[in-house]
Amino acid sequence: MTYTVVWLKGETVLATTNFDDLSPAKRHAKEHFPIQKNRRGATAVEVRDDQGVRHFLHGDER
Repeated sequence: MTYTVVWLKGETVLATTNFDDLSPAKRHAKEHFPIQKNRRGATAVEVRDDQGVRHFLHGDER
């Protein structure tokens, strides 16, 4: 199964990255959120499987 890390700014998709396993996808999302927030203004990151089920969500606090 493929897991996609989706970087969001509001409802706009900024970028995506694919992984073969959930664990590295979640780790990537957690570790790179501050970087993507600074570089692209990301307000949230989520990890979805190839059927669209969300397995992880992290958002910026307002």
